[in-house]
Amino acid sequence: MLAVLLRGSDYFTSDMAALAKPVKTDVAIPFIEKWMEEDKYDGIFLATEDGDMLEEMKKVFGKKLIAIAQERFKVRQFEKVETIAELEHELMDEKAYNVHVEDTTVNYFYAIYLLSKCESFIYSNICGGERLTHIFNGGKYRKELCIQQVLMNDLQNN
Repeated sequence: MLAVLLRGSDYFTSDMAALAKPVKTDVAIPFIEKWMEEDKYDGIFLATEDGDMLEEMKKVFGKKLIAIAQERFKVRQFEKVETIAELEHELMDEKAYNVHVEDTTVNYFYAIYLLSKCESFIYSNICGGERLTHIFNGGKYRKELCIQQVLMNDLQNN
């Protein structure tokens, strides 16, 4: 399996820069397609909190794509807030928020754990999930790629 981590939603709206800047799905897909073709992976395990990205990936990869059920967000939800935490605080009271955070944290760690068990890893940008995935994996990936790093290198070389 090919592990893919695509950060989106609040990473787009909070103006991340340099290696933390996320990439859009249309930028990520060619990298993923290339590795799928070259290395003949059985499928893709995708971790993303971005509902739009999940939908776009499903359109391209269909049944080869696996993603666990978790809360996902769309960029348009971030018109009045910058982060997921701010959005969640707007949508629920403190008690509901605390229960919600426990549930979403369990699913988050489950997704990160599954990413770490795949053969190779493509990630959109540097983020906490990418760092944790590397820790859980312990340096055992056959191949890995940070898409934003490739894009930055291409800019410097041109």
